Amino acid sequence: ADLWWMSRKYPAGGILEDASNAWCSMPKPIFIAHAGGGSLCKYSNSKEAIADSIARGYKIIEIDVDLTSDCIPVLSHRFRPNNEVVFDYRPSLSEFLSTPICGRFTPMTLSQCFTTFKDFDGFWAIDSWGVYRSGMAFDLPRYLVENLLEGQVRNVIYLANSLQEAIELAKSGLFASVHCGLPEDIDTSNGIWQLPYLVRIYIGAGIRSVTLMDREISDLTKQVVATLRKSGIKVSICGVETCERARTWIEVGADCFNTDALSPHQMRFEK
Repeated sequence: ADLWWMSRKYPAGGILEDASNAWCSMPKPIFIAHAGGGSLCKYSNSKEAIADSIARGYKIIEIDVDLTSDCIPVLSHRFRPNNEVVFDYRPSLSEFLSTPICGRFTPMTLSQCFTTFKDFDGFWAIDSWGVYRSGMAFDLPRYLVENLLEGQVRNVIYLANSLQEAIELAKSGLFASVHCGLPEDIDTSNGIWQLPYLVRIYIGAGIRSVTLMDREISDLTKQVVATLRKSGIKVSICGVETCERARTWIEVGADCFNTDALSPHQMRFEK
């Protein structure tokens, strides 16, 4: 019932134009460096990982943002790089910055990241899940608008944590794009009913891209991808780490990969 109501509130307005979301016009396939880049150490979000990803040709770099105990946004995947617990509590800023990531890499605040890599001419995909789950009163979109240069703000792809947040931010037009995840059961017999309502909501609100986790590719999965693409919505697959798997998803119609292992320089795709 909620999806039906929201699809009436945000009626589809036709195919969306690429001009309003420049990253969507990149040559396909598009690669996103997961958590700053995984070639050095998974989930590192470190200075070295980002520099390595830029050198490897990524034009979109995802960074995970969390909050220290003194409410400073920093780059961290729940303070657990490489799935190993570094802190069993929320550290202060000084504790965080004085503790090398994975014992050898440089931690950064969000502000330091944008200052250090101010000349990066690509897009930043900001995952705000850490801020969202912290329970702390912190308005990350407002922080970005108030603390980044205008050009940097326009190069942010904001990864929303709920459909309502995605709609609100997409309608604001603050960022290059607002991205959201598809429901986990969307390509099952229990979830496929949501698809027509979701498509209308996405298009009506101006949401240009969605994520689907890598999974077994069923006929329903193919239907989901085809429907989204036909509506002008880019489909990103998270967790694809081999060339063979990427090619399989490209045949299905995926546009983009959020990955630790693959890079733009590793593969050449036939047109």
